[in-house]
Amino acid sequence: MKCCKMLFAAPMLLWLLVGCGGQPKETGVAVVDSLMSDMVVVEGGVFKEKKLVAVIDSAATRKQQPDEEGMVRLVYLRDSAGRVVRKTRTRTKPISSFLLLRHEVTQELWQAVMGNNPSFTKGKRLPVENVSLADCLDFVERLNEMTGREFRLPTRDEWMWAAHGGVKGKGFAYAGSNQADSVAWTEENSDLHTHDVGLLAANELGLYDMSGNVGEWAVKEYPEPIPSIWIRGINKVKRWLGIKPKRPSKEEIMKERRSPKPIETGKLEKESILRANQSAVVLGGTFSVKAEHMVLTPELTDSLALINMRAPAKERHIIYGLRLALTSK
Repeated sequence: MKCCKMLFAAPMLLWLLVGCGGQPKETGVAVVDSLMSDMVVVEGGVFKEKKLVAVIDSAATRKQQPDEEGMVRLVYLRDSAGRVVRKTRTRTKPISSFLLLRHEVTQELWQAVMGNNPSFTKGKRLPVENVSLADCLDFVERLNEMTGREFRLPTRDEWMWAAHGGVKGKGFAYAGSNQADSVAWTEENSDLHTHDVGLLAANELGLYDMSGNVGEWAVKEYPEPIPSIWIRGINKVKRWLGIKPKRPSKEEIMKERRSPKPIETGKLEKESILRANQSAVVLGGTFSVKAEHMVLTPELTDSLALINMRAPAKERHIIYGLRLALTSK
């Protein structure tokens, strides 16, 4: 009987020492504790994003008849070679300072926090993949419980600003270079699998693999904080009572638009973030896509860039990973 008890106790003791995730608990704690040393400060500024948009042939479009669903198909202008004519459109967005993880979240970090590894290709220093936006929010929530901090996913605009190099940006086609193979794992140099993070050159801010290894989940927006909702509700009550709310001046409105606001996720619930991002974005290139589809500056190529893919928030794929952000205090 004693022999049987010992046989039972030995594996239980090993499980307690190692943990259900398959690595010693001390190792997992060390991985999480070293996280802050890998966070890079991204100084805020005004992000001027250039996009190539197709030019609509208005006259031809007006002649189009509605289809069975009542939709009118757009007709685009084409050049002499039959290619769709495109023009550059610039969008200006103020960005507040924040911190961003130097590299993509590794499988070692995911394992330390979640106790599992969903990745298709396994390796401690490989980026975690095959995760959905919902999975990433669970990871962030558990990481924050462990650290007492407020890590989050970056917004799309924050990610793009950082990929371009922020205030240090030099206008490269890819994140850190005009040569894709020096900064990105692509179809041409990856052998169609992920690689350890940080092996290639970094961009102007010291961020790695932003143009190619795995695509990275980002949110389009975070839900409005509760106080702002209250203020709107109070204004509605005032209007119902006949009290005219004070209108901000034109100068105040312009100042508000130009002033970047720090993102405060606080105690936002996962479901509220998912509701606000039913169709989230996966940013950056991946190991399975050609370099020509990973450009940050669209006017440098005629290809349709995959740098900004929309994806359902609960969809998993072997090219979906993540990178952590933290609001600068």
